[in-house]
Amino acid sequence: MTLSSASATDKKTGQSVRHSRNGCIVCKDRRRRCTEERPSCARCTADNRACKYILRLTWEDESRERGIKHGRGGQFEKQVVNPVPSTDLINQRGWNVPQHETRQFLNTYTTAIVGNSLRQVVHFGPLRVKARSVGPPYGIGDNCLGFTDGLLFQYYESQICYNLTLVNDSSNGFRYIVLPAAHSYKSVRHSVLAAGALHLSLDRPSNSLDNYVVALRHKQKALGYLRNEIASLNGKPSSHILISMVMLCLFDITDNCQVSWSMHLKAASDMLQIMDTASKDPLIASFVSKFFATRDAMSRSACGAASKFRHMSAVDSQEIDKSWGCSFELMNIISSITDLSRRKSDFKTSEQKDHSSKILELESRLESIIQTMPPLGSLVARNEAQLLSQTAALIQNATNIYFCTALHSAGPRTHLIQSLIGSQIDLIGNLQSLRSTHLWSIFVTSLYAHVDEDRLFFIDQFDRLENTRPAIGPAVTARAIVEIVWKRRDLDADSNDKNASLSDWERYVRPLSEGLSLA
Repeated sequence: MTLSSASATDKKTGQSVRHSRNGCIVCKDRRRRCTEERPSCARCTADNRACKYILRLTWEDESRERGIKHGRGGQFEKQVVNPVPSTDLINQRGWNVPQHETRQFLNTYTTAIVGNSLRQVVHFGPLRVKARSVGPPYGIGDNCLGFTDGLLFQYYESQICYNLTLVNDSSNGFRYIVLPAAHSYKSVRHSVLAAGALHLSLDRPSNSLDNYVVALRHKQKALGYLRNEIASLNGKPSSHILISMVMLCLFDITDNCQVSWSMHLKAASDMLQIMDTASKDPLIASFVSKFFATRDAMSRSACGAASKFRHMSAVDSQEIDKSWGCSFELMNIISSITDLSRRKSDFKTSEQKDHSSKILELESRLESIIQTMPPLGSLVARNEAQLLSQTAALIQNATNIYFCTALHSAGPRTHLIQSLIGSQIDLIGNLQSLRSTHLWSIFVTSLYAHVDEDRLFFIDQFDRLENTRPAIGPAVTARAIVEIVWKRRDLDADSNDKNASLSDWERYVRPLSEGLSLA
């Protein structure tokens, strides 16, 4: 065989060719092997082309949907540690009908009658044993993650991103905005790793202490890098700082509903106010504003506080948002109810008529509201579309309950409230899974359940929410408030309360709800 024929044979049999993994996109489009020099490779320089490098992330579920191998999985097999919980744990996520023989409502003490602070009324046991001290933070390489941190990153991508939204498509900012930013900015990276370790400590109780210490270390590093990045900007904020604030806020909410979560909300509001249009990334600004506006509207509805976040990007007011589960118009109505329900006795006589007309106008908006489904791609699962529609109806019914009780002093035995609670029970019972966005609706509805059977149902729903990791901290606190409200209202049923002029919401709910997160 001649040399030329041997060479031809090698080509036909697939002679191994070394490919460039980190080359520029120009060489990749031209199907040339890139020499990988920065900022311009030798091939682009020689051909007088504009060399450009870009980070492209490909998700495993996208490759699976396209029917192709993910990454280099088609060339060789690797043994990878799978951070996803085992099948038997996943199967336990479904709601099993509980046995109610152990439920009872006789734990009433004098502390259930007096005192306004929830911390005075309820003894909160720790969600986990916390370490007395946290060791010094450890470092992460600029270009790669260690084995443990890699697992935390995978766990965030495969589990947490999915549970933080109702529709897991390209609109999921926790995946398509947060993760790319984590590759470039240390404050975002460590906040993501902190969230991964915190949720892992809740999923795996046997190693909860070790994982929780890791979570605190990464949170400490994220805060340190965030301070340095803010100080180095010289008054010119960057959008990635807002992403870090979102993740740190999410961490504090999940971690036993720490009241410090509202500090991140206020800081993000201040930063958006001083940022000019040129320095804002539209996608990041929209993602951040939706995240904080939702938590501000839902949470202050319980305590009646003034709004801390007023920055919202332009959105379709009737279209249901894929993350929070209702339209912007309905979210705006919830905020307006809170504003109008603040102590009516503080108004002067001349302002009473204006206040009443605003209530009538708001009632008209609520009765005529129409929520429309957003466009859903072909890759969106049918059960996700159904969950989105059911969630929108659930929040709308809860808004009606909130309106009647906060502005019209309706009580648990009001016929309309009883009818709405029955509808809510039917809707919740048909939900295959609960997410953190359902917490507000369940909280508002359960407050006005007065039949024991209904109360048992809602206790079971709080149990389900506590199995939803992003909602575990707020769900524990919200459940404690609901149980105290039930006790106080039952004890006050036959008494002449000196605060009878206040609405039911002002009398029982608001004194206990300071700092509560409901989203």
